Amino acid sequence: MKKSKTTKWLMRGGLGLAFVVFFIILYSLSALSGLRFFIPHYLTIAGTPFESKSYLVVLQNNNELRPSGGRIMAAGSITFKNGLFSDIEISNFEELANLSKNIDTPYPTQDNYSFFDANYDPDFTLAANNLIATYKTVNPNSRFDGVIALNVTVLKDILNIIGSIYVNEERINSKNIFEKIENSDGQTLREIGKAIISKSFCSILSWRNLSDMFVKNFNEKQIQLYVFDKNLQNKLDEKKWSGAWPKNFEGDFLATVEANLGQNQINKYINRALNYRLYLCNPKINKYCSYEGKIAYTIENVDRSPEAKNYKGYIRFYFPKNTNLKSANTNITHEDNQNYTVIGTLVNLNPGERKTIEMMVELPEVIFNQEVYNLYIPKQSGTVGDSYSIIIETPNSSKIESKSFNVHDNIASWQGALLRDKILNLSVTESF
Repeated sequence: MKKSKTTKWLMRGGLGLAFVVFFIILYSLSALSGLRFFIPHYLTIAGTPFESKSYLVVLQNNNELRPSGGRIMAAGSITFKNGLFSDIEISNFEELANLSKNIDTPYPTQDNYSFFDANYDPDFTLAANNLIATYKTVNPNSRFDGVIALNVTVLKDILNIIGSIYVNEERINSKNIFEKIENSDGQTLREIGKAIISKSFCSILSWRNLSDMFVKNFNEKQIQLYVFDKNLQNKLDEKKWSGAWPKNFEGDFLATVEANLGQNQINKYINRALNYRLYLCNPKINKYCSYEGKIAYTIENVDRSPEAKNYKGYIRFYFPKNTNLKSANTNITHEDNQNYTVIGTLVNLNPGERKTIEMMVELPEVIFNQEVYNLYIPKQSGTVGDSYSIIIETPNSSKIESKSFNVHDNIASWQGALLRDKILNLSVTESF
């Protein structure tokens, strides 16, 4: 009899434990939300038993904007062993100062090129390889499986969800994390990183909020992940989580990329707005047809506080290959690029000043194929909601259909804040 009661108790206990485990699994899957994308790729990222994986981690300050995010504040590695998180090593700005140049110096950084400028390519897949190559000039035995770039705003978002952490009995929260990173040595940065990871993992009830926050930051390129595994990298490219620019995109392409050269954290006072107007005609009917695009790019140094300083930046405009610049109201530089036509210009602004860069370009015929027009606009990592206005005009006799543009007669338009990469398209359903 006693044995029968014991068996029933064990069965009930086992069922109860199974229910708890099942509930935890379901909750975890639900809480992960959009991050469930990584579950099938977990072993690729973290490794299998008896395997280790290591990633170069770069923390960027997007208050001092660079083409792929911001000035590098700190860098190091995060390591997984046997499929589990193992350790994190971080070095601060001074500890990384010895990292020397390893690749060609880009204009206009010239004489001062170093690891902190290796994120100069706006396509993060290219910047990531430059970062690793430059890092290895001082640490040749380093082996990485990829690169993770986080803008400092991501750490603020994490701490807003999980609350404060304590390192060396000092309270660190979203308000002082930036200052703490700027003024900490490598050992303290390591402890900060481990404390954030540990508290995030233990904050089970916050997992859903954390997941949604990470997905948002991936979508907005505040987090970028590049890996050497081709299968996973292709999946990240499709999600637009790798910071990759499109390969062999069929259609029009428009990108503006800023590099703050003033060695100050003034980008929180910089506003940008771009207006793009393009006239599409039919070369089969009009032998003088040309695709003329007009660009008006306004950048403003908003005088909001005593912290506002003079601004010096280098702005680059990316167009489809074989685009011809017809006119510009500023001094420009043409850059060699095998995939795009790249035009750059230096901008200097005092607090309260603004400047509008105006250009007229003639785009190649390949942007308009089979009466279909596609436009790809990549968002620069580190920017937050730059204002864009796109207007596409066709001859009066044409009819436009589009789900991404607002259409009125022969005019298609889109206005909004650029929060993530944008693809716009339209078709001409009746010939010109």
